[in-house]
Amino acid sequence: MSSTVPNRVEYLQPGTKNCSLRISDLRKSDSGAYPPHSKMPEQKGIQLLVADSSSAVTVSASPSSDITEGVALRLACGSPAASPQALFRWYKSTSSTPRHTGQVWDISEVTPGDSGSYYCQIQTGDIEQNSTMLPIDVECPTLSSANISAEEYGLHCCEARNRHGSQTDSVKLTDPKATDPSESSGKRLLIIGVTVGVILALVAIVAFLLSRRQKSSRHQSYVLTETSPPAP
Repeated sequence: MSSTVPNRVEYLQPGTKNCSLRISDLRKSDSGAYPPHSKMPEQKGIQLLVADSSSAVTVSASPSSDITEGVALRLACGSPAASPQALFRWYKSTSSTPRHTGQVWDISEVTPGDSGSYYCQIQTGDIEQNSTMLPIDVECPTLSSANISAEEYGLHCCEARNRHGSQTDSVKLTDPKATDPSESSGKRLLIIGVTVGVILALVAIVAFLLSRRQKSSRHQSYVLTETSPPAP
């Protein structure tokens, strides 16, 4: 029984082989699948379509037009004016080729690719009549947690998506033993800088020592060339 109309839906004369269903103040929102009575579990229940008028083509989706990926979906089409010889075709708004033929279309497991707008066409003789668009939104199943071990290092992303859009978030698991590339690059630059500094210091020391040696050599040359005055 539909949970949206519990006070207006009533099972009459529930038995093992027959049961009647009565809905007071019938509304279009009452369209949908009604399971069998608890005393008749072997029955499949019924699919109810409530039309706006006697000539309107009505469509419905069960359990809902907003459905989770992997769940079974049933699309139903009907019209009070449809004859037993009427042909039923299902179309997706993005294609002119029928996706299914028949009054009821059962999809065992929906996928995100099934999202879109659908309509039903009823053909009686040469007369064709289309229903309004029925939007179907296949949402990803809820995943509150993921079983990820501590050794699965790297970037892990999560995406939440519905008819209003999508949002993503990410978390990065790093190995504490691994070296960060930026940190490693910084260490290399530090080592290079220290090495260059040491080399420059050694060059400066060598240049200083050579400079002192040259000055000492010039002084000694001056002393050796000094002469004494001639004897009287």
